[in-house]
Formats: sequence, structure tokens, C-alpha cells
Amino acid sequence: MADGGDDTVDVLVGHGWSAVTLASGVTVAQRDDVVVVELARICGMRTLSAPDPWGASTWALGVALRDVAALAPRQVMLALGGSASTDGGLGMLSGIRGDRESGGLTDLVARVTVDQPVQIPPLPYDLSALVDVLRPLTGPLGAAHAFGPQKGLDLDGCQIADDALARWARLLDIDPQVPGSGAAGGAGAVALALGAKLQSGARAVADVIGLDAAVKSADLVVTGEGRLDATTLAGKSPMIVIESALAAGVPVRCVVGQVDPQVAEELRGRGVDVEVLGSS
Repeated sequence: MADGGDDTVDVLVGHGWSAVTLASGVTVAQRDDVVVVELARICGMRTLSAPDPWGASTWALGVALRDVAALAPRQVMLALGGSASTDGGLGMLSGIRGDRESGGLTDLVARVTVDQPVQIPPLPYDLSALVDVLRPLTGPLGAAHAFGPQKGLDLDGCQIADDALARWARLLDIDPQVPGSGAAGGAGAVALALGAKLQSGARAVADVIGLDAAVKSADLVVTGEGRLDATTLAGKSPMIVIESALAAGVPVRCVVGQVDPQVAEELRGRGVDVEVLGSS
């Protein structure tokens, strides 16, 4: 199972899609004329030796989106999750256009001081985005405040990033409160500007792998993640699995390493057995 974040391509390949390597060396998943490009394997947290909150960028993702045109796809599904950056997708846009490599959040802050609309290039395929969380671009639940700390931003940095993302949304001419626009450090905002439909990555992957049918035939469903918190409820893989099990009336256990007590209480109230590893 995957949610548009880490290992989305691997999960699809494990369910019959073909693994294809682009000119840039990036591996994507392809089935017929549909291609899935995964941000996490290109410029996600696992690609860095240490967090780089101001310099990490989505530029390499944009290069992959330019290179994928060589496969002549009808549709490209962009898996947006597991990002290491909070650049609002500025790097992705630069890579698509063939511009120089972007400097991440530092470049975004500099870019939004120039009050000029952003030129959005046409794409030779239909673009959709599989987002791991249906969060807005800005505000307390947005890309900077909700996810900036785990990428290395302090409180002041989160506020600077949130202000820059708000100005970026105006330049992109998109609504920063659209669910999913805050996915992958705000890369969802550029996907939206490019005309992409934003959809739950976990739900899309669940449909591909036949999750609901598998759950209905089970006696017990087990899911889990490192930390169970409010972001889980925002549409990550464990929540989609839990909802599928609850809808089928099948017992479900969520095994985690850490937990937000309020979230655990909410799920237990819905009949989910939440187990925290190492707890007594």
C-alpha cells in the first residue's frame, strides 16, 4: 500500500505496472499510456543525508516531468508526498521549463518579492496529482506550519515560508485553500496551476491494488506507521485502510511507534484497536 508518497512506484510495479527509466535516470511506473512519477524517490527526504529546509528543491522532479514526454503518455500521474522541501513547487516549475536548478525555499522567498505573474508552460499530456495529504497550501494546517518542522524549519522559518507561499499562490492565481495544494511542501500548488486534478493518492493506489476486495475477504486487517497523528487522518495510507476495514465491518488494528493521544482516542472510539509498540 502507498499514498502518493514513498514507494508508490514500487507498489504499482508490484501490481503489474512496468518500471521504466527516464533519460535523467529516474524510474517511473507505466501501464499502457499512463505514467506515474514519484516525487519521494526523486527529491524526497530519503534522498538527503541531512535536512536542508532552505535549499532543498523540487527541481529534479520538474526535469523528470519534462523527460517523461519522451514516453508519449496520454496521462501522467504525479505522486506528491514525502517531500524534503517547502519550495511551493517553484523548483518543479523551473525544471519543467528547463531553467537553472532552483535553490528551494530561499529562491521562493526571493521570487515572490517580484510582483509578476508566473508563466505556466503547456504540457504535452494530461496531468493529475496523487497527494498524500489533503491539506491547504497556507495557514496553520498548510505546507509550512504542518510539515515544515519535520523538514528542519524552526517556528520563524515556518512563518516566513507560510508568508512566501501565500504570495506565491497569488502569483500562480490559485486558491491556497484548495485541499491538496499544500502537499509536498506546496508542490501541489504548482500542479494545480498546471491544470492537474488533485486526488487522494492513498485512495487511487487502493483502487489499483484492489484493497477493498481484499479487506472484505479478511478476518483481521493490520495497518500502521511510525507516528499516528493528525496527518494520518488527513488521508494517509493507514487511514484509507482503516476506513476500508470499518466500511466492511472487519476488525482493524493500527500498530504504531508513536501516537498523538487525541488521535488514538478518536480512532478507538470508532472501533479501531490502536497498539503502540513498546508501551505497557
